[in-house]
Amino acid sequence: VKGPPEPVFRFLNALAESLDTWADRAVLTESPGKLTLATKGVLTHEIWFEATTDAFPILPPTDKAPRLTIVMNELGGDKAVTASLLALKLPITFSVLPFAKDAAATATAAHEAGQEVLVDMPMETMQSPFVKAGPGEITTKMSEEDMRILMDDALGHVPYATGASNFMGSRLTTDTAATRRFCEILARSGLYVLDDVTHQESILYAEARRRGLPAWRRALTLNDGPKTEGAVLADLKKAEETARAKGHAVVIATPAPHVLAALKRWSQERDKDIRLVPLRLQPVEEEAFASEDIPSERQDDPTSPIEH
Repeated sequence: VKGPPEPVFRFLNALAESLDTWADRAVLTESPGKLTLATKGVLTHEIWFEATTDAFPILPPTDKAPRLTIVMNELGGDKAVTASLLALKLPITFSVLPFAKDAAATATAAHEAGQEVLVDMPMETMQSPFVKAGPGEITTKMSEEDMRILMDDALGHVPYATGASNFMGSRLTTDTAATRRFCEILARSGLYVLDDVTHQESILYAEARRRGLPAWRRALTLNDGPKTEGAVLADLKKAEETARAKGHAVVIATPAPHVLAALKRWSQERDKDIRLVPLRLQPVEEEAFASEDIPSERQDDPTSPIEH
């Protein structure tokens, strides 16, 4: 690979993103002018570089810095919100509602700005039929084929999506059979998974990992508490603490004005030693799930709050 730093950097980043998504056990090691790739301790590739300037770009995913991901949910309904998020010049993962009026435009603008795009898939809630997640909602009673039709339609409205998150879905994500059907569709579509954990007994993450999919789950929600800029800033500090303690953290938020204001302020004062990365550059946790960890039947929680 030969060329100026920016094209080389794009190549390196694309390589690391692909490995993190499709070969998360591969180990990429950086040394001056060279990358090595190994799987299970066996060297498989050496990539040599000849840079045309003195400055050789550092590949972010190979360092050991803590990683923090911010996923903004429920996007696609307001072009001004999209513009505000892009103006932050931060790696924000855009999770776009497929039925939102500006879904395609939002996904396209995010992709063209180099941001990651997820489809925020509507799913059945515990409050159904009184509360619906919106058009295109996937329900527990659907066949795999019916789910696939809705997913294909959603992806048609959210171009460039590389993964899927659940919008609402407290009922579906606690139903083993339905969650397994959904994960099978994601696997066939080449999508990875973010479990929004809209119910404390959600098994979406566990089932995705069982299926062999790259998957993550959120650690905290930025705007669960008081609807103030200060409260969100405090949550962002908690997110940094989690990332430092565990090495990684994924947080979610919805684009309320106080959240956007807090992100703008935080972008100026945040801990720069914590790497802010798109979801696909987070490490995939290797966890063993025993059969008793996943309920065989859905357990309704009548006290579960209405989801947002």
